Amino acid sequence: MPEAILPHLFCMLMFISRGLDMLSTWLVTPKMTLEANPAMRKVKWPSIFLINLPLLTLPYFHPGFSLTMIVLSFLVAGNTLTNASLTRGLGERNHLASIKKAIRGNSLSKAVGVNTLGALSVMAAGILLMLLSKNPWVDLIWWGALGVVCYGLTALLHINLNLIRLFRKSKNQQWRADTSVECSDQRNVKLELSTSQYEQIHAKAQLFGKSVDDYCRMVVMESKARLK
Repeated sequence: MPEAILPHLFCMLMFISRGLDMLSTWLVTPKMTLEANPAMRKVKWPSIFLINLPLLTLPYFHPGFSLTMIVLSFLVAGNTLTNASLTRGLGERNHLASIKKAIRGNSLSKAVGVNTLGALSVMAAGILLMLLSKNPWVDLIWWGALGVVCYGLTALLHINLNLIRLFRKSKNQQWRADTSVECSDQRNVKLELSTSQYEQIHAKAQLFGKSVDDYCRMVVMESKARLK
């Protein structure tokens, strides 16, 4: 392939890979509550789009590093999309509640250890490909393999930091679940539930085939009907 075409091709691939990364994130966690990257959890969607725009020019300055970003973005998007159907079926809040429940039944050392082992396995595959390259820092294959290493490093840092954050909150008993219940008189009642209370209500709501919000509304309406 002519080298003159590579920057244009990589620009298109950068657009596709970053677009898939953002799309997968939006499908799984539109409110960013499940985002593992602590910096990205504080950024709103319009700003996320603006932050990614300059990356489209990267292939014209450094094709190798742009390939690293392309490979990294495709891997992140692929991993997120494989969990999208489950998360969207549960909903962000329910999925977060299930994560909290899983954390309470595990230890921090085991959780971090297993995630670290998985991340190091991915990094080992990328490092192996980098070592097989004849011209490090020159071959595009070397830069692509660096993307695999960066993916493993991202999982090692972000997910472990997120696990530590969640375990600390669990230890301090800071888990709270908010449910907004709309009454018939159009007033909103805000219920502050503990995680265990939320899980009990969620289990009952599933028996009726309803979401937690809909189930709470149903209970409130039935209670008001009895009072009348």
